[in-house]
Amino acid sequence: MQQSKSAIVSHCQQLVAAFAVLVDARCGDAVAELFAQDGRFERRGATLAGREEIRAAQSRRPPDLYTQHLCFQSHIEVIDETSARGVTPFLLYRIQCADPAAPALPLSLAAPEMVGRFEDEFRRTTDGWRIQHRRAVLVLAGQS
Repeated sequence: MQQSKSAIVSHCQQLVAAFAVLVDARCGDAVAELFAQDGRFERRGATLAGREEIRAAQSRRPPDLYTQHLCFQSHIEVIDETSARGVTPFLLYRIQCADPAAPALPLSLAAPEMVGRFEDEFRRTTDGWRIQHRRAVLVLAGQS
């Protein structure tokens, strides 16, 4: 069954949006499922290979860390019926708080920790569209 380019773009944009929402909600299992079984995630100088490593990295997040990823419009390029690539600019806010799962809102706002972009390769699998390779590129870093 063929998918239109617009349908493929929509699937890929949904993966980008779901990643930000699920990471910030601390749903590590669901984050890992966004990736292909052999998917890779490069971030902070390390490459996580496969869903299990991605899941494990999510489980190691500090318990007092609250994050908010603000992703902007993705530019998705359809390669063929089973692959696409995209770039998504983002801002990342990271704040220490007592209960990041249920923070007392509003939290104190600080400057974003980083401005970056996700460089993604997407692949259609038997489970549907998944992230095959995600590279988080740091463009601007906040002052520590």
